[in-house]
Amino acid sequence: MIAERKAKPRPTFGPWKPLTVPQLWDDAGDPKPAVLAAPPLTHGKVKPAGIGDLLVVRQHVIGYAAGEVAYVENVATGEKMVRSTRRAETTEDVTTTESETTREQSRDVQTTDRFDLKRESNDVLKTDSARQPGSPGSSAYGVVVETGSSVERAQKAAETFGRDVSARAVGRVTDRLRVATVHRQLNEFAETVSHSFDNIVGAAPQTVVYQWLDRVVQAQIFSYGTRTFYDLVVPEPSALFVRAIGKRQAPGGPPVKPAPFTLESTELNEVNYTYYTAGYGVNGVEPPPEPQLVVAQPFARVSQDSFSDKPEVNTIQEAVPIKVPIPAGYRAVTARFSRASAGFGADPRWFNLTVGIHFVNLATTLVRTIALDGEVGTLPVTLLDVDGQYSYSVTVEILCEPTERRMDEWRQRTFDLILQASKQRMLEYEDLAANLRAAMRIDALNFTLERKRSIEREELERACLTVLTEQHFDGLSAIEHSAQGYPQMFLPNVEPVGRYVRFFQQAFEWEQMTWRYYPYFWGRKEYWLDRIVMDDNDPQFRDFLRAGSSRVLLSVRPGFEGAVAHFMETGTVPTFEELGRMASKPYLSFLGEETGSDVAIESATPYGEPWQLRLPTTLVKLRGEDTLPTWVTQTDAKGVISWKPGAGDPF
Repeated sequence: MIAERKAKPRPTFGPWKPLTVPQLWDDAGDPKPAVLAAPPLTHGKVKPAGIGDLLVVRQHVIGYAAGEVAYVENVATGEKMVRSTRRAETTEDVTTTESETTREQSRDVQTTDRFDLKRESNDVLKTDSARQPGSPGSSAYGVVVETGSSVERAQKAAETFGRDVSARAVGRVTDRLRVATVHRQLNEFAETVSHSFDNIVGAAPQTVVYQWLDRVVQAQIFSYGTRTFYDLVVPEPSALFVRAIGKRQAPGGPPVKPAPFTLESTELNEVNYTYYTAGYGVNGVEPPPEPQLVVAQPFARVSQDSFSDKPEVNTIQEAVPIKVPIPAGYRAVTARFSRASAGFGADPRWFNLTVGIHFVNLATTLVRTIALDGEVGTLPVTLLDVDGQYSYSVTVEILCEPTERRMDEWRQRTFDLILQASKQRMLEYEDLAANLRAAMRIDALNFTLERKRSIEREELERACLTVLTEQHFDGLSAIEHSAQGYPQMFLPNVEPVGRYVRFFQQAFEWEQMTWRYYPYFWGRKEYWLDRIVMDDNDPQFRDFLRAGSSRVLLSVRPGFEGAVAHFMETGTVPTFEELGRMASKPYLSFLGEETGSDVAIESATPYGEPWQLRLPTTLVKLRGEDTLPTWVTQTDAKGVISWKPGAGDPF
């Protein structure tokens, strides 16, 4: 017979699996955005916090006055004095790569350095705010002076506050001339100044006195009109930025934190141990003992001559004792017997088997199972046949199970390995997380101060828009991809999205947004440990990274109050025609949007009375004579005390 031979099936092509995953900017596979018939109608439920006046302290130099003595040169008779001064200062900025910057500058005693009142006032405001929980973020409008009283009291409070800040700012500048501050940077520059005093032919000693020049500034509070304000609180303003920095440092996502191994050793079993060993990546784990082992012992015998007429020849008469070994770590549980025998009128009472202490009569048993007593080590088995059998075959199968001690030893060894591996995984995670945090910090250090301020403002603006619109910017897409995979405008959505964007960018004075950061514990508790250690060399950016929440004071641009109120009630934004009509009140020209509030800088009205301040400079002037200056106090009609040069002072 010829067997039929089947042909081997031909291999099929595929399926084809992708060999790469999408990378940065690989967005050609994004679905086409949904067509927007109109901008979204969702809107927040926040209400205006109130109205307030925008008050700005402006300054102008009105002159210079003599200040303290800068230094004195004494030249004895017949002496020629030459003084040469060289000072070295090096600037070394340490980032991820070490770099050293050396700057050289030459100057004489007549150089000037402007001490700006605005900058010093901002420092005073930040110092005051640091005494409160949180820290200031922006002083575009400055602080909010709350009086809750009449307009006259509000004017007095604002004027007093402005005077107080300005006066303390001047005090800070004056102290700065006398205090040496040690920074982390080592600054170095070379400066050489040479002065020569010739009194060789003079008849008397010479004394040369130099005085500092102070700049006299007149300050005045100006009002720039009334604004409608929204007082918003946004949670964790830096959450998206921190995730973005982490994504850039770890493209595959942040490291997965392993859960602590809290199982008890007694809770491990033959099934769940694989879950933990695979999850923690445990190596060297022994499998659990086999749940059952079978030890078999056969007995078989045939008489010398079953056809003989002699009983001692045609039958079997014997007792066979055997010690069956039980595997280490196991115990005997059950025994099963099977037998096949033949005989001539044999007495069944004398064909039996004993296993341990159990007795079985084989003459009446073909297959039988009995329970044993958990014997370990060895199990005695005896076959007895003394009458009538001329052939037999008996098989004994002993079913063994692991002892509790064996299972406990396995559980403990496995538990120790899993516990050690879980701790190792946690250490690896901590190292990865620490390296990621360090890389994120270094990444953030590469940003300039201007970039950091921009990040803070953009993230707060995004959070405020989410609160105002109840939108997470889902669906606000006007980009699709061409057949070649190139991004291009999705024309149906250009107008509705542009209308939405134009309204919110123009309706609020984002450039004047003021905010304060609140501490980390106002954020998610599970991230406290991460936020509390976030740091940056810029204190304001550090507060941004750590902030649990932020309070934002946002003003409506003058002329948009009605449109904003209408949106907050209905969710409707003005149409392109309404917003773009030149005669329409809520219209902001491109020039106005570009320059912001500076367009109306001269339209302010005075608020209260002006006052004068003296700011120190680095200018020095040679005194007209070798006498030392004196000052006396004077009090004006309002009781304000000031200082003027003493009688006979050349200044």
